[in-house]
Amino acid sequence: MTARPTTAPSGRAPVDVTAALDDVAAVGPFFALPVLDGGGAEPFARLHADPRPLSDRIARVRQSLGSDERVAASIGFQGLVARLVSAPLAAVVLHAVLPDLAGLSRRPGGDDPWAPGLTGAGGASTPDPAEDPGGAAAVLGAELVDAQLAPLVEAVRGLVAVSGHVLWGNVASALAGSARVLDSARPGSRPALLGVLGALLEHPSLSGTGRLLVLEPGVADTEWGFRRRSCCLYYRVPGGGKCGDCVLNRP
Repeated sequence: MTARPTTAPSGRAPVDVTAALDDVAAVGPFFALPVLDGGGAEPFARLHADPRPLSDRIARVRQSLGSDERVAASIGFQGLVARLVSAPLAAVVLHAVLPDLAGLSRRPGGDDPWAPGLTGAGGASTPDPAEDPGGAAAVLGAELVDAQLAPLVEAVRGLVAVSGHVLWGNVASALAGSARVLDSARPGSRPALLGVLGALLEHPSLSGTGRLLVLEPGVADTEWGFRRRSCCLYYRVPGGGKCGDCVLNRP
């Protein structure tokens, strides 16, 4: 596979997207976003128009958890979104580059049919996340939240009568969870990470879904947490409980 560098703003060196994604993949399994060479790949965008695979996923989650459809839709969606947001968030924070998410795809017939990948190694530079976290978050919001996740939310809601507030809360929780893993693996990225995450949580679709709790604003190594304003419904699974960021937990 031949790497294709992005076109960087004046004064900055071009970014090797393949090298950035290789580095990001080292953070953890949910941060892998490989280029899918060969056949059998289908764009995630196909789910927006034909959500039958999502329906099958929800049915399997429902059977596995012994839950109802709303719970299964919420949990199945959150697990999928966690895999979709991790690598793009890390690539922006660590390398100021966003891979071309128009090529976001999966292999339905593969060993892991929901593992995300890309059809090419292209991408675009973002504003420096340390100097302009709002600008970096705006790029991520447009390409990930608006173009990829918003249609997916609507596809799930077209199948099951689950609240959009719950699903967007799941997106916010997935972003915060990915950020926590990234922060642990690359603690030096914390200032840029918190800046981008905080700005991203102000995106119109995510506004009001939760609060980024920062102990000492402006301090690079400050402790932080996230508390959502909805519940993913996992507590309704037999034997389930409440997640650490759940609105149902007492302060």
